[in-house]
Amino acid sequence: MILTRESFLERINSGDMLEYTEYCGNFYGTPLKEAEEVLRSGKNLILEIEVEGAMNVKRLYPEAVLIMLLPPTFAIQEWRLRHRGTETEEVIQRRLERTREEMELLSHYDYVVYNEDGAAEACAQRIREIVRAEK
Repeated sequence: MILTRESFLERINSGDMLEYTEYCGNFYGTPLKEAEEVLRSGKNLILEIEVEGAMNVKRLYPEAVLIMLLPPTFAIQEWRLRHRGTETEEVIQRRLERTREEMELLSHYDYVVYNEDGAAEACAQRIREIVRAEK
């Protein structure tokens, strides 16, 4: 769902967001009500979120399982960003710096999965195995 900036800020202020972050001038987040509905149904809730959001989820739900998805190396991440041809140099530098910051929180994660080149299915399979093992 797409919200105006004002609507998103209202949701944050009223406590209606499970987690959120502002990245490159845009807000991204998970509405609390929808997340709780999924959890009450007994299904797994899988979120692709920034580290701040992950830390908030873990604080609210200590039983949550955090998986850090990483490229095989920092150099490969930089290569991927540069060869997409979609990012400015400024954005590339910001994203690389953000990765360095996120690595400081790696110890808070339960698992690390590496997204190797050409192995997206194997990466997905590793995540499915973690989900099964944690059940």
